[in-house]
Amino acid sequence: MNVRSYQIEVLNRLEPLKLKGFKVVSMGNVAFGTTKYPMRCVIAQGKIPAAHNVFISAGIHGDEPAGVYATLSFLENKIHDYLPYFNFVICPCLNPGGFEDNTMDNPQGINLNRNFLAANPAQEVELIKKFLMEHIRQYLFAIDMHEDDSYRPVDGFTVADSPREFYLYEVTPDKKLRLGHKILKRLENNGITVCKKKKIYYEINEEGLVWSPGLITDPNYIDKETLDGHLQRYTSHAMVTETPTCWSFDHRVQTQMAALESIMEEFKIRIKPTVLA
Repeated sequence: MNVRSYQIEVLNRLEPLKLKGFKVVSMGNVAFGTTKYPMRCVIAQGKIPAAHNVFISAGIHGDEPAGVYATLSFLENKIHDYLPYFNFVICPCLNPGGFEDNTMDNPQGINLNRNFLAANPAQEVELIKKFLMEHIRQYLFAIDMHEDDSYRPVDGFTVADSPREFYLYEVTPDKKLRLGHKILKRLENNGITVCKKKKIYYEINEEGLVWSPGLITDPNYIDKETLDGHLQRYTSHAMVTETPTCWSFDHRVQTQMAALESIMEEFKIRIKPTVLA
């Protein structure tokens, strides 16, 4: 039984973006029985030749909808503030069937975010990989928006171990390149609570930041590639946002929006001298 309508909640909000000069690009269709889902991506070109490429995605887990709505709101209301600095490639909902059914997995029961190394990957993963190859770019950074289910324990942990605040994964080859702590500080200054646990599941947590140079230590990831792992072919700087589902839905969407804007602001500061040169 559908909880949400992908057509109404996502596709219908993408069409008006064409009037703003954005390209709404077909990634292809996925089909489950008689149900077909068109997957779409939005490409927004920056205002100057020196603009840097940015990749944003959400909804690869269908029961993590806040990132989907935050991404759509960003496209509708905030993206123009950043077009002087960045070109955007934005995929707002990568698991449309899961989004409708409110399930982490797709309608075939596949966790898409553990499927990027599969010999025969899911339809959605095939389309994502194909799209990235056909529209190949080097990205200054990539953001994949997630949520942490406060009521479904991760394997090896209990519900009590689940974070109840926002946190951020960041992948950079060098610690000196990290921006995560500055981003988290912006969020805290806006009243958003950040997870301070010493560890989040298997990973060391530094005041809300789980950093990696690209090597994944979590045993749940060792033999299965995630989207942000796959994106490391196209960028050396990737981030994953996480809001806890124990928060109200509106607060989660607002936090994901604030995280997006905070990330943009910190990268603006980093690249501004080169953009203005």
